[in-house]
Amino acid sequence: MVHTRFRPHPLKSIEGKRVFLTTTATPSINEGFKDFLEEEFHCRVVGISNNLSNRELLQKDLLKHKGNFTTLLTELKAASVDVVTNMGLNLGAEVIYADNVPITVGGDGDLNDLSLELAHKAIDNFKRKRGRISHG
Repeated sequence: MVHTRFRPHPLKSIEGKRVFLTTTATPSINEGFKDFLEEEFHCRVVGISNNLSNRELLQKDLLKHKGNFTTLLTELKAASVDVVTNMGLNLGAEVIYADNVPITVGGDGDLNDLSLELAHKAIDNFKRKRGRISHG
C-alpha cells in the first residue's frame, strides 16, 4: 500500500511569478498547494480558487483577484479551457496548465518503485501462464 498526495506540477516555469491557482481540490489542502508551489517552483501564490468545476464561481474568483496575479496556473479540465484560458488572456495574464503528480508520503515504499515492481510481476505471471497454455 502506498500513501500519496497529488500536487500541481506546472508544464512551464512559474519561477518568480505571482500565481493564481485554479483547482478542483477541496480548500482544506490549499495551504499544502501554496507551500509546495512556492518551495518547489520559487513563485508567490497570491490566490487559489477551488471552483474549477463551477464556472460561475470560478469567474467571480478570477475577477475578485484581477490585477493581483501575473500567471494563472490551472489543472487541465473543461472549465480551465473555456473559462480560465479565456479570462486569463483577457486579463493580460499568462495561462499555464499543470499536471497533478502523485507524491509518495507513506506506506510500503515509493509509488514509482512499487509500480515498476508490480509491472514486472505482471509480465512474469503473463509469461508463465502463456507458457502453460502453449505447452498444455
